Amino acid sequence: MINDESATEFCASARLRSEDELFDAAYEIQEFHVVALQRRMSRPNYQPSVSAVYEGVARERHHAINWLVGYCGQSWDEVTTDT
Repeated sequence: MINDESATEFCASARLRSEDELFDAAYEIQEFHVVALQRRMSRPNYQPSVSAVYEGVARERHHAINWLVGYCGQSWDEVTTDT
């Protein structure tokens, strides 16, 4: 945690995000995922590299935010990451 703050202080400072903030984040993460996919598809002899890690991170974040905002009413195990 930042500046050695205690877990109690960290939890006390936590706040719920507004729907607008969550949907803005969902849009940004989806765009990041699209860029990561396009980067891979634009390279004919693609070899996994750092960009593959970014694509995986983007996919996982996309999955999490879609679940958080209730994308298509899907449960955690069914959440899609449409791009």
